[in-house]
Parts: sequence; structure tokens; C-alpha cells
Amino acid sequence: MAAFRQPGGRCYALQAMVSVTAQPTPNPHAYKFTLEGHAFDSPVSVGNAGDAAGTPFEALFKVEGVASIFATANFVTVMKDPGRNWSGLVEPVTEALEGAFG
Repeated sequence: MAAFRQPGGRCYALQAMVSVTAQPTPNPHAYKFTLEGHAFDSPVSVGNAGDAAGTPFEALFKVEGVASIFATANFVTVMKDPGRNWSGLVEPVTEALEGAFG
């Protein structure tokens, strides 16, 4: 189990992840990534790369086009920049999640 501290001092414990499944949402700017075998102890919202620094979510903001992240239970919702297409984001976001939580 890994842990990280979100800005503001809250600490989140994470269980090791097995695999990531991606699926679209009704919002065209959001995609849901389910982390099988992983769970967040409490909701996490990360609005930019600066807030993600030093957390496992830092890797997601290295993917060009990621705008923000919300994680809870066993999934992460990723919001993209409006000018980007999911066709070029799903694979690198999935790989970033697997690398960060695997």
C-alpha cells in the first residue's frame, strides 16, 4: 500500500492496482478509468499539475491534454482540454495510471 499527501495536508492510502479499464462518460470532456484491485480511501480532486506534484497523479498531468482529475472509490475521472480528442489520450492516460498505481 502506498500513501500520498494532497495539498492541504490530507493523506490518502492507496492499494496496489491490477489493471485499468477506460470508458466514456456522458460528458464529452470526461473519461472514466476504473482501477481494478485498487481503492481510494477518500475522494481526491486535482485541478492542475502544480497540485499533483509529489503525488501519483503527477504522471497524468505529463500527458498533454489532461486538464483535471477526480478520483474516488475505484475509479479516476479525467477531464481533457476542450481542443483535444480522446483517441490520442486514452492510451497514454491508461499507461500513466498503470505506472502510477501498479
